[in-house]
Formats: sequence, structure tokens, C-alpha cells
Amino acid sequence: MELSRKQRQFRRKILTETEIRAFAKATKALLGPRLSDVIQGRQINFEDSLRYMSVGARLEEARTKRGVSPKEMAAELKVPRYRLESVEKGRLRELQPELLLRYVDHLGLKNWFGKWKKANAELSGRMGLTSNDGQKSAETAAALPMLGKSLVEKKIDAFLKKRLPPWAAAEVRLSYKFRGTSVTIYEHRAPWREGDAEWTTMSVAQLRYDAKSGQWALYCADRNSRWHEYTDVLPTKNIDGLLSEIDRDPTGIFWG
Repeated sequence: MELSRKQRQFRRKILTETEIRAFAKATKALLGPRLSDVIQGRQINFEDSLRYMSVGARLEEARTKRGVSPKEMAAELKVPRYRLESVEKGRLRELQPELLLRYVDHLGLKNWFGKWKKANAELSGRMGLTSNDGQKSAETAAALPMLGKSLVEKKIDAFLKKRLPPWAAAEVRLSYKFRGTSVTIYEHRAPWREGDAEWTTMSVAQLRYDAKSGQWALYCADRNSRWHEYTDVLPTKNIDGLLSEIDRDPTGIFWG
């Protein structure tokens, strides 16, 4: 069904938090338990979907204006079509941040996307989208050497090597990535669809360094990819205890 002009304008607009809360409240009141069941069953953050809606709408609109189909655009970007559709349709749990940034740049929407990120800084952070298109600030770049980054890398390398035996490498991989003063550990699973070259990536845990206290704190992700401090262990200056807690995972929050 074709959308009306008013509906199209609403979808492509960067919504304010007041508009998001009001629309979410009205929609939940209208649909009641049915919407709650869908949201809970699909593990959807409805407000995040509203925040992201304008991104998907703008990308789809720009692609359509070029006269390019989703299949053709996926071929241009050299990605599976379902990956492209997850970006346009706002399937946030499946969306790959790197692909989103590539797609935005490919369609010439970088300036508009910068405005969206500024208006949605919290969601951008959870999605792994930097505020300056992947370039670290001078403060961040200068902080890492002081933290003994090489020592942290050695400890995490040893931890991941011990955690994953060589015989499992064909099915599961582990990696980590520094961003600012934090480091995130990821688990990658082999494709489950035949002919699919894409591995599935899930966030396992995050270690965050506080320059004032000189301590590292452990964080875990919820089903909406929001990070929360893991309170069963206290912040520490040595990450060994935090890595041990991730490995033991007594609550099942890290490895599932």
C-alpha cells in the first residue's frame, strides 16, 4: 500500500524525544497487548525503531531515486540482499554498523546522517557509530598509550586463545576491538544458511577504563544491545579478574 505524503514526511523526519515518546505511547494505547506481545516476542525496542526510522526511509528514498532495486544495490555494495534490507528496514539486531556507514556514504547522505547521529547520540553509541565517522578524537587517541594498551591486548589475546580451542575455529571465532577507552569482545558464528558468506557477530562483554580512578569496569549487553555495568564484580586496575568473570559467566549473561 502506497504511503500518503504526510506519512512519507513523518517517516523521513528526525524525530525529537518528545515526538518519539508521544507516538510510542499513542501506538501502544491503540494496539494494546497485541503490540506488547510482538515487541516482546521479537525482542524489539520500539522507541529505538522510531529513532532509526528516518535513516531507513532516507536510504530507501535515495536508492529509489537512482532507479536501483534492492538486489542491484546489494550487488553494488557486494553484500547479501538481506543485509541491505536489514539496514533499510531498521532490523537493528541484525544491522551491521560498517555496512550502514558504507551505504550512507554510497548514497551521498553523509551530511544528513551527521545530523541524525547528533540528534540520536545515545543510540548511535550503542550501535557502534562514532560521532566523527570513525576518526578518534585527540583526547582518545592520546589516552590509549597511557593505559598500557599493549599489555591489555596481550591479556585479551591469551584469554581468547584459551577460551576457544583450535578445533572450534571453523564454527566459532572470537575477536575484540578498541574504541576510545573501552574494548569490546565479540563472538562470531559461522553462516547457518547455505551459500551465505556472512558470519553472525554478537557482543559478549565490554571493558571500560575510567581515567580518574585508573580502574576498568565490566559491562554486559541486554537483548536490545544496550550496555549495562555488571555489578557482580567491582571495578579494578587489573583486568585479569574481569576476564575470569567473563569466562566463568555464572549468570549466563555473557555467553548465553
